[in-house]
Amino acid sequence: MLIRIETLFLLGIEYFRRICRPLTSLFRTRSLIKEMNRLAHGDFSHSSQVVRPVEVFDCVEQGPVDVPLSSLLGGDGRLRLNRDVEEGDFFAVTLKAGQLTLRARGFIGLVPLNETVVVRVRPRVPLRNLDRLVEISEHPPVVIPDLRGYWTHPTWASYLTDLYAGALIRGLQAIDERGLLREYEQRREVSAFPRGRVLFTQTLKGLRARGINDKLATSYFHRTADIPANRCIKYAIWTLIQQYASGPVPHRSRRLHQRLVASLDLFSNVELDLQRGFLSDRLVQGREQPPDLRAYYRAALGVSRSVILNRGVSLDSLGNEVNLPSIVVNMNYVFEGYVRNTLRERMADLPFGVLDGNGDGATSLFLEHREPKATPDVVVVDAAGRVVLAIEIKNVPVSGLSARDAINQVVTYGVRYGLNRVLLVHPRSHSHRGTSLRQLGTIGEIEVWQYQLDLAADDPSTEGDALRHAVESLLVSESPNE
Repeated sequence: MLIRIETLFLLGIEYFRRICRPLTSLFRTRSLIKEMNRLAHGDFSHSSQVVRPVEVFDCVEQGPVDVPLSSLLGGDGRLRLNRDVEEGDFFAVTLKAGQLTLRARGFIGLVPLNETVVVRVRPRVPLRNLDRLVEISEHPPVVIPDLRGYWTHPTWASYLTDLYAGALIRGLQAIDERGLLREYEQRREVSAFPRGRVLFTQTLKGLRARGINDKLATSYFHRTADIPANRCIKYAIWTLIQQYASGPVPHRSRRLHQRLVASLDLFSNVELDLQRGFLSDRLVQGREQPPDLRAYYRAALGVSRSVILNRGVSLDSLGNEVNLPSIVVNMNYVFEGYVRNTLRERMADLPFGVLDGNGDGATSLFLEHREPKATPDVVVVDAAGRVVLAIEIKNVPVSGLSARDAINQVVTYGVRYGLNRVLLVHPRSHSHRGTSLRQLGTIGEIEVWQYQLDLAADDPSTEGDALRHAVESLLVSESPNE
């Protein structure tokens, strides 16, 4: 039987392809072998993306915690302390009998003393939704540039935009330097310039039978970056850019915004999947892990999932859903801002204004001198601009009278502003069982009142209304308890 020339040609191509397959595989794996050699020689240049095992010491806000000195000493005998923590006001320190005792200040969250020791400071009063307090207070958390793994929760907070953007950019740097994750997908084509495996049946029956003699049907595997993991990351980049574009970009965020826009070039060959079909992928869901040589994808995917699903962060948790810098909250500032802004919102329909005594509401402490200033945390003014109430906010739970120095402070403000009533606001403690508003007593002609705000209320909105009514009663009633 005679063999046609084109059939011999097809057989020759297939034979050549099979002979060259081992060489092709060898060239494709050269980059992987190079990466393995780099790791084998101890080159962990991207170790900042790795969250190291840590010792965790627990304490309560304003409470003590003992940390073994050995945990903080380096090989040279010097203390190994995070510079941001060393220079900040996170702890008061005492050293006795080789035991280091730290007393937490007003910060809560995970405070890294160094890369292997973390103090987890919990709030000393019941809190139901810390993110809500932070959001309303308009006082963002303090960020310590030391990566930690966190669990997430369903409540989004606006301060997370910059945190997620910064964390995603760090993940993108690793991807840019070490390569996009790619997968092989099978493709079939008919072409006069064949590549891959020749499909004899399709060629003979589908082409030759129709008189097409200058083309071949082939099948080949194409290595592509247009995969669900990369679509997920690109969508997260796009989402953050849209959030920044929805309003004026704060000065501190402009650089992050610019870098996110520039990072889209890295994913220029990846589809922007607005239908979010990638969310069904097991790698995107976190149910599978990327290949060991692409382990740096974990950080970017964790952040991307949280951005896309609008996930918040459990600030006092050590988890593995998302890697972020250590986030700590200054509860003194947050509680003060929360009370002030809650009053501003709830009293907007009343003929009174709520001012910040550290700003517009301040006045000179002495009649004869411009300095120092009298700076109540909240100053309430009437429609004529006259001060009618001074409020001092103390992030200190109380079971009876407020502290003497707090009373002295608020009474001094009352004298300076010529008031007959002043108010101290505290967070409600675990043991408090009485009414929220009560009169502590009278000093001279000034009534001193106290309010305990429940931060763990089942309905925070109702608690905000109760605070508004308590303050309103001090403004318009002769006897607020009546």
